[in-house]
Order: sequence, then structure tokens, then C-alpha cells
Amino acid sequence: MRPLPNSRWLRIAAIGVLLLAAYAAVGFWVVPRVLRAQIVAQARERLGLVASVGPVRFNPFSFRLHVDRLALAAPGGKPLAGFDSLFVDFRPSALLRREYAFREIDLAGASVNAVVGPDGRLNLSRWIPVPKTPKPAAKSKFAWPRIRVDRLRIERANLRYEDRAHPGDFTFRLAPAAFELTAFTTGPSGGAFAFHARTPTGERIDWQGRFAVAPLASEGDLRIEDLRAATVESLLRGPLAGRVAVTLTGGRFGVDVPYRFAERPRLQLRIDRASASAVGVGLAPAGSSVDEIRVAKLTAAGGNLDFDAHRASVARIALAGLAVDAALDANGTLNLASFAGTGAPATAPAPATAPAPAHAAVGPAQPPASTPRWAVDLPQVAVSDGRLSFVDRRTTPAATFVFAPLRLQIDGASLDPSRPIRVALATGVAGGGELDARGTVVPAPLAAALDLRATHLDLVALQPYVAGHSALTIERGSLGGTLVLAMPRGVESLRVRGDLRIDGLHTIDDALRQDLVDWQRLDVRGMSFSLHPARLAIARIVAVRPYARVIIESDGSLNVKRILTAPGPAAVAPAPAGAAARDHGSPKARARAAPIRAAAAASPARVTVGRVDVTRGEADFSDLSITPHFSSGISDLHGEIRGLDSAPGARAKVDLKGEVGPYAPVTIDGALNLFGPKTYTNLAMTFRNMDLTIFNPYSGKFAGYDIRKGKLTTELHYRVDGGKLEATHHVVIDQLEFGAKTHSKDATTLPVKLAVALLKDRHGVIDLNIPVTGSLNDPEFRLGPLIWKVVVNLIEKAVTAPFKLLGALFGAGPQIQYVDFRPGDATLDATDLARLRTVARALQSRPLLKVDVPIAALPAFDASALADERFDAEVAEQMLGRTFPAATRPAGKTTLSRALAQRGPSAGATFAALGVKSQVTVLTAMYRAQFHASPAFPPGAAPAQADAAKLAYLETQLRGRIHVGPDDLQVLAERRALAIEKALLNGTGVDPARVFLVANDKVAAQGQHVRLQLTLR
Repeated sequence: MRPLPNSRWLRIAAIGVLLLAAYAAVGFWVVPRVLRAQIVAQARERLGLVASVGPVRFNPFSFRLHVDRLALAAPGGKPLAGFDSLFVDFRPSALLRREYAFREIDLAGASVNAVVGPDGRLNLSRWIPVPKTPKPAAKSKFAWPRIRVDRLRIERANLRYEDRAHPGDFTFRLAPAAFELTAFTTGPSGGAFAFHARTPTGERIDWQGRFAVAPLASEGDLRIEDLRAATVESLLRGPLAGRVAVTLTGGRFGVDVPYRFAERPRLQLRIDRASASAVGVGLAPAGSSVDEIRVAKLTAAGGNLDFDAHRASVARIALAGLAVDAALDANGTLNLASFAGTGAPATAPAPATAPAPAHAAVGPAQPPASTPRWAVDLPQVAVSDGRLSFVDRRTTPAATFVFAPLRLQIDGASLDPSRPIRVALATGVAGGGELDARGTVVPAPLAAALDLRATHLDLVALQPYVAGHSALTIERGSLGGTLVLAMPRGVESLRVRGDLRIDGLHTIDDALRQDLVDWQRLDVRGMSFSLHPARLAIARIVAVRPYARVIIESDGSLNVKRILTAPGPAAVAPAPAGAAARDHGSPKARARAAPIRAAAAASPARVTVGRVDVTRGEADFSDLSITPHFSSGISDLHGEIRGLDSAPGARAKVDLKGEVGPYAPVTIDGALNLFGPKTYTNLAMTFRNMDLTIFNPYSGKFAGYDIRKGKLTTELHYRVDGGKLEATHHVVIDQLEFGAKTHSKDATTLPVKLAVALLKDRHGVIDLNIPVTGSLNDPEFRLGPLIWKVVVNLIEKAVTAPFKLLGALFGAGPQIQYVDFRPGDATLDATDLARLRTVARALQSRPLLKVDVPIAALPAFDASALADERFDAEVAEQMLGRTFPAATRPAGKTTLSRALAQRGPSAGATFAALGVKSQVTVLTAMYRAQFHASPAFPPGAAPAQADAAKLAYLETQLRGRIHVGPDDLQVLAERRALAIEKALLNGTGVDPARVFLVANDKVAAQGQHVRLQLTLR
């Protein structure tokens, strides 16, 4: 039989078993219960939380711990944190190496509910235990204990964050979330980790890499996918509320950020080749739900950041389907300006006692000199398939411009404003046309060099601006051209050169709905513009088929004035007087006013145009102030203007030709200063073979007759020098004939037909020279009315003094209209015959003239003369009765005395040559023959005077029997008229039908003669 073991060893074994059993009992049974109780107690005592814990299991042999269903809640019952299960596999052997080592830590179903309250405090921070007595300050830097975790895994986590401290609650939730850490140590090598999470809406966060805590460092890749706009917008309206002025109305975002981070030897952060993307992005101003910026797709690639070097860059940003809706309201405020606002409250003003730094007014605050500036580069920004819509609501209707498809590429953008940026823009324009801009821009100081090209831009888009300042409508038209813009030193050094072209312009008068200004093509070639010095130079302008309509309105005004002054923009209400006074002296007001004063003081821009070519131009002129309306026009206008210059001493050469009707050429040539015609003008204009019937509206209104036929040729010459006008108008009217009378109330009372007859020569031509002088500086000077006044004066002088006009034409004086006769006589002397011959020549050269010859006598002169002639004849007959036989006696009483005188001494003496006694004897015989009685002489005469008394008595008695009546005067008047008619017609070739013998009162005394006055009609 074998001997029994030593009792000592048995006792040792038994003790060992008992100790092991006790250890196992404590480990399996006591530790879980104590741990569970301590969790609940410590949560209540130290944190003031309500904790609930499920089963707790601990294996004292493997040092594995299981904790189920831990939940921490606030006293009110709101859950704060918890998990479904926790598994910890600890390796106690590592303690021998002074290291805490874990094979595995698994946490499943973890949840955290973090809430920032209205007071800004995080709910979790309330339950962080605070030591009752403060710890003394650490004498050395914190040192991490040596910890090793082979694997840490968190699964099915639910993380929720809520912010109630800002307007609009922000809530963010990650569920499920998972985290895994492998081969982690607190040493420099750290460990590898991977974090994966989703949100209930499908957003994903993937973060993986390595991190270490001693020193703190990490490298890895953070990727966020399908981030929704609602999530970002919740952030903007939550923690960032008031700091951004944008409402994100749509979009899904993603980022991929490879990074490296290190705390030592100094804080370092590097991001290499990061990328970002977004689709369906919509942006609206804060508080609005209407998108004003939309992006179909955004991609950013090659993002790099070096925090230590203060450099950042994004290799390329591409925006596809960018749509921007820009608008100016009625006050001129741009809607997109709200995107630039920060919404941050203004900084409180400094106390009055704290003076501002001396440099404060110079410019924006600069960072301290020790703070390095960040360098940010955007090598390439590209926009494709873009759309820009711009609405200007300052006009009525609003002006709308749409640019699409829009392509934009910006190369070399950065935060350094002195670096040039390359820009390339190409876009279509709604309504037709394209815009293209390429070149470089330097933001500060502003400089640019751009090549601009426009093709078929629709000018109708400018109609709202035109309608606001005029009464015309652009029906069609397109603009194109190429320009080179250079701004080497800022806006004040702006230079533009290139060519422009406007095709198919068609405008109409809104009131009349008729064409106003049109052209087929207008080329502006070799244009060069500079802002300082202000100058515009154009090498050549070519106008093909230009057209313009000029109308005199019914009230006498020009249509151009009406069109350019209606309806006009509404006036801006003036600011209150007090406000104006307060603002006038402020520095800002002076700064705003300075450019205005400088612009006002600047000299006007000099404008030069080398040459203007006009091809097949047309112009229509209408006068609606008369009835019927007058219309005419110039067609086929062509030619050139050379050397246009706004300089005071410049002279432009003009050479234009056209037609007024198919056979009426027009020429305009000379020189002028087109920009200052009052300074210098020397122009000659010729209109030939114009049909006068087109002027019937004017003729009917002002002359009182329609024009049946006629042609007009004018040669006009205007010379202006220093505001002084010298004009000559050579007017030739051929074969003018008036038609029916119009009975116009505005017709002149002058006998226009007579004027025409006076002015028209034997060939039917009226040839006039009308000089006009005056000062254009006189505000009352009007050339048109002045010319009309000269013409009216000419007609008036012609019809009121026609013989003066004819006398001047034929080298005689105005006396040709008068014929002088001796009283009682009808014989023309040599002077009168010469005058009448001149009148006859005038009638020959003026075929339309007719002359009225008066049948007139002057009783006061002619009656006594006829009585004397008859007495002398009776005396001569008494005397001739003894001299001539009866058969040979002269017939007619008026020739007897002449015959007697012609007989001379051989026939006996004349009565006047007889002595008194002989005269008494002759008269006594006559007395006895007429009275059939002897004369009864009156007594009382002295013997010496007896014969004289008898003679006087006899003459008185005999003369008393002579009676000169109206018939005698009429015979004398007719003899005189016939004598004048004979002088006008015999051998002159004047048609007798043009000479009329008229009984009128055109007779008067002229000295000792009777004067008859001829009348023209």
C-alpha cells in the first residue's frame, strides 16, 4: 500500500484551492456586482446622473470584462450616453513591463446625445466631475502612460449633436457609426484607425489613417460623401447663424482630404491632393428660398495646404452648369451684394477718450508684421455650360440680359493682388450673338490687357434704356466688333482700340410708328480711345444705306426734339436740406465729390475721325404743320467727309452727292468744323432740277396758289467764321406756273403772280440772288425765318415798285412808268418816247407782264388849256378866212392857228403879232359873227386906253362863249392813251393783247405837265 501524501502539502493544496475558489468567487461574482454598484453610485454622487447597467461579467482568469446595456440619463430622464455592450480583453502580463495592454476592446451600440442649450453650455460638460480641492500646478509636462491596444472596435454607434444656442436648431446625427483602432500604442508609432459613419439620410463619412498621441500626430484620409444641403443649411442656420449671408437651398457635397498633422516640433498641418465635389447646388440670400446661384456640378482637384508655410492652393476648380440670376432693384442695389455680407454685428465704437491710430484712416487694418501672410493659389477656375441672367429694374420695363452658354476660365488666381490673372470668357447672348474676352487682369493696382470680340449682339436688348430717355423703339439691329483694352496703370489710363460694326439698325418713332433712323451697315474702323488724356480717334466710318426721317410737327417743333425729350426718367427726390448740409462737409462727402469736380474741371475729350464714307444714303423730310402735309426726300446720297476734328481750328472736307427725285441731283461740298459749326463753316450746296410741284403744300398755304409746273435749281453758300454768318442763295426757278387758288387764310396779300411775272424773264426763268448775314451767337437768330423774310421783302419790293425793278434791269431809272403831257396836249416828246421804248423791252423780256395805260385827263390843267386852244383856233379861223380860200382852208380848229403861223408874213401876221387896233378889229368881226350884233363897249376908258379896254372886253365876251366839257376831256384822254399804245406796240413785237387802255385815276400834275402812270399786272 502506498503511503499517504504529506499532510503539509495537502494543506497547501487545499489552501490553494480555497484561495483559487475565493479568487474565482470574487472575480466572477463580487467584482461584477461591486463594479455595477459603483457605476450607479458614482454616476449619482459625482455626476448627478441616473445610471442603469445590465449584466456585468468579469473573468478573473482571462481578465475579460463584459458590460451590457449601460445608460446615463439626466435627472429629468433625458438620455445622455450609453452602449449596448462593452467587451474588454486585458493582458495583465504587460503590467510587468509597466504597460497597460489590451488585446481587444469592443463597444457595440454606443450612443451619445450632446446638446448645446440656449445658454451656450454643452449638456455633457455639466456632468464632468470637478475635484473638490484644486490640484497643485504640474511641475512637469503631462506624460501619457504606456498603453497598448491591439484592437479597439466600436460598432453600431449612434452619435447625436443638437445646438439650441442659435436661431434655428441645428441637429446632426451619425448612425450607424463604426470605429476601429489597431496596433495602437501611446508611443510615437501610434496606431491605425478607421472611422465609418452614415447619417439617416445616407450621408457617409470615411476617415482612416494613423494617429499618435505622444507627440500628437496623425495622417490619413478624410472622405465625406453625399453630404446633403439640408445638413449644411442646418449648420448655417445653427452654430454659424449670423456669420454667413447665404441660404443653401439644394445640393449634395463630397470631399476627400488626405492630410498629415503633427504637433511637434511646431504645429504642422499638410493637405495634399485633396478634392471636393458638389451637384445640384442652390444658393439664395439669407432668409430667402429663391435660388440666385445654381451649380449643376462642381469639382475641385489638387487641393494642397501647408499650415507651417502658410500656403494653400487648389489646382483646378470646375463648375459645370453654373447659373447666376443677378438683378439691380429700382434703387440700384445688386441682389448678389447680400452674399458678401457677414451678418456679424458691428463692433462697438471705441470710447471717445481713446484716439484712433494715426494710420486708421489710410486703409483697412493690416495684420501685425510678425504674422505671416497666407499665400492662396487657384491655378485654374473653369466654368462650362454657364448661364448669367441680369435684370435691371431701374428701367420700365426692366432690362433683361441672358448670357448662355457661358464658358469662363481663370488661370493664376491668388490672394496676391499684384499677380496677373489670365481670363478667357466666351458666351452666347440671348437674342443672338456671342461675346469673347481674353487677356490678363491685375487686381491691384488695377491693370488689364484684354482682347474683346462681339458678334451679332442684338441691340433690341437695349430698348428699355432707350425707352426711358426717348420716344423711339429699336426694332432690330446687331452689334459686332473687336476691341483691345489696355489698362496699364488703373482706370485713369484706360486705352481701347479696335473696330465696331452695327448691322441692320431699324428704329421707329413711337408716336408715328414710322421709320426714324436706319442703316444697312455702319463700320467704325481703326477706333482708338484713351481716358487720360481724353481722346477718341477713328480712322474711318463707313455708312451703307443710312436713312433718317426729319419731321416738323404740327406745332412747328422738330420730331428729333420730341423723341429725345420724352418720356425721360423720373426725377430723383432731393435730399432734405438738413441732411445735405450735414453731409456736405463730411470727409466721405468730400471724397465722393472729388471725382465729380475733377471730371467737371477736365478738358473735353478730343474727337477725330479721319474719314466718313456714305453710300446710298436716304433722308425723308415731312412738314406736318401745313395742310396738306409736305413730304420730300434725298436719295442715293454718297460721298465722303474727311478730317473731322473737334479741335477749334480743325477743318473737315465735305463732298456729298445725292438726288431729290430721279433727275434732281444734289451736291454738298466745302469745309467745316462739324463739332463747332458756329466756329467755322464754308459749305456750298447745290440742288438742281427739283420739281416745284412737290412744294404745293407750301405754295398753297403761303402764296395762295398751287403750283402747276416748274423746276428749281439752287446754289447755296454758307460761310461762318467766329459765329458770323455770310450766306448767298442763288435761286433759279424755271417755267413756274401757278394753278388754282387755294384760299388759304395764311396766304400773303401780295400779288404773287405779278411778282412771278416781274421776276420771270422772256425764257420763263426767275434768277435770284438772296444774301443773308447775321450772328449765330445771337439767341434770336434763326436762318430759316430770315431767308423767308428776305424773299418776302424781295417780292414786296418787286410788286410795290415794279418799274424800279425793270428800270434797274434795263439800264433806266424808275421814271419809266411815267408819261408827261403838256396840258391839253396828246403829243409825246422824245423823253417820253425813250421811256416807253424801255417799257416795251421790259415787256419783251417778261412775257407774262401786262401793262395798263390810263385813259385820263386832268381837268384842272387840261380844261383851261383846251379853252385857250379853242379861242386861238377861232381867232385863227377868223383871220384865215381872209387868207385861205374855202376849198384849201385847214380842217380842225386846233390846226388853224398853226397853219397861220406856218404861212408866215406872206399870209399875214398872227393875231399876237397884230397891233391892238387890228386885234380889236379882228375880235369885233368875230363878235358880230357870233352875237349877230355890234359890241357895246363899256364907257369911261381914257382915250389912250380905249383900244386896250375894248380888246379886254371882246376877249372876255368871246372866251365866255367857249365851253370845254367831259367829252372834250375824254377825247384828249383817249388821244393820249392811243399815243402811248402806239409807242409801246409799233415795231416792238409786243403782243397787243398785253397792253390795256384803262380808264383810271392814274393821272397827276407834275410841275407844268400832266403825268400819266403806267401799271403792270
